[in-house]
Amino acid sequence: MNKRKQKEFLEDRWKMLQQHFDQFCQHQNPVDIHQMRVFTKKIHSFVKFHSHAFPDSDLVRIFKPVREIFKHAGVIREAQIHLLNFEIVGLANGKLQNRLENLIQKETDKFVQKEKKYRKILQKAEEDFYKELTPIPISHSKRFYKDYILDTQLIFNKKKYIPHLHDSRKNLKSILHISELTGNGVSQKKEVNVEYLGGLTEKIGNWHDLHQTQLWLKGKKIDGFSRNTLYQNIVDILIQIDTSKDGFKEKILRVSSTESQIVQEQ
Repeated sequence: MNKRKQKEFLEDRWKMLQQHFDQFCQHQNPVDIHQMRVFTKKIHSFVKFHSHAFPDSDLVRIFKPVREIFKHAGVIREAQIHLLNFEIVGLANGKLQNRLENLIQKETDKFVQKEKKYRKILQKAEEDFYKELTPIPISHSKRFYKDYILDTQLIFNKKKYIPHLHDSRKNLKSILHISELTGNGVSQKKEVNVEYLGGLTEKIGNWHDLHQTQLWLKGKKIDGFSRNTLYQNIVDILIQIDTSKDGFKEKILRVSSTESQIVQEQ
């Protein structure tokens, strides 16, 4: 894969990251902080992909300051998610809601105050990114997929896999993001099942959001109905994940579209 294709992929994602960053700083819309993090994750997946091919790549160092912005945005986003989950489980607790709303406002104000600093970090990181691009062998994407699929399979095969679910989601997200760059071919006959992958990733994401809210509420006084509803929602999603992950390797790989077309023609 030549540098031009890599740069085109990155330029689009950096553009969207910067756009949502600017929009959030101007309007403080929760959607923008979420989308800013989404595109940061896409760029981070490229860092993983590039570093997988070139372990001595400097992209990890270049991206580190961007991850600090990502983490700051994460404090705001996580509080927003807690409030959304309150609605899901029917939790009406003015004291806790005000606490979260105050946290969102406080961290948003800090974020906006750092707008110039953060913008400079993003702009410099993007410029430095393009200097590090190196042609990547076509065969590497196949190795990347196989390694990340294997690592995820090892997690799912653990008897106690739940504590590692978030790590598995990071792997799955990286596969999804890089398929946007390279396509999803793992071999001449097999390709990543993007639909299955997306569905499983979403389930794990839903579990993680509820689980983080459950952790945040630990030790806090809330009504029993809401606490039980939250717990039951988590259990229900874990059952869905358990069903979806069963036979993971067979489900995530399917006959490639090219191979399928040949079979149909025969």
